[in-house]
Amino acid sequence: MINLEDFPHNKESLLRLLEKSRTSKLFHEEMAKWCWLFWSRWRSDEEDLFTKTDEETIDTAIEIGECWVDRPQNGSQIIIFDEEQIEKWISQLKEDRDKDK
Repeated sequence: MINLEDFPHNKESLLRLLEKSRTSKLFHEEMAKWCWLFWSRWRSDEEDLFTKTDEETIDTAIEIGECWVDRPQNGSQIIIFDEEQIEKWISQLKEDRDKDK
């Protein structure tokens, strides 16, 4: 279990969480929850996230966060992302980050 408060809602934290998720499948559910909270805070424009967050980052956070919302409420399904999907998200975010430089 990780302390999600150690990860501010931004692209760099999302990349760090995705990197960590490569080695810990149990971590995927926490990452999905973090992404959902990111999207929720972005939508409410907390800490000016609406203007500070690029489109690729929030789109990725929404895609991951939807897994948190769509999971069964009885908790019988564990969220586990496919390794290829994790690599796709990392690649998209890094590519977008490199464009901004």
